Amino acid sequence: MFILLLTKKLKEQEKQINELQLATLKEERQSKKKAIINVKCQKRSSGSYTLLVANAGNVVANNVKVRILTPIFGITPENNTQTYKSIVPQDVRKDIILHKVTTDPDEFDIVVS
Repeated sequence: MFILLLTKKLKEQEKQINELQLATLKEERQSKKKAIINVKCQKRSSGSYTLLVANAGNVVANNVKVRILTPIFGITPENNTQTYKSIVPQDVRKDIILHKVTTDPDEFDIVVS
């Protein structure tokens, strides 16, 4: 009787382990199909920055929009969004230059979608 209960419990645990392994494999496969967008501000000089937009994922990122929310010289609500049709994996875009006009801390509010 004890062996039967132990065997049943082991089979239940094996089933749980298999389900967890399958879930992990599914997540890994899905993550390989995702673009991962990273945004970093690189200081050029006092009050001047380059915004780096990089794709660290394994697939092309399509229709990436970078919207700058912090008031910065030359950035207005009408021109605060940069759109990229695509960013290939491991590519870095450096074409957004930011110039601060305030003495606020070096922090920027940015939305990537």
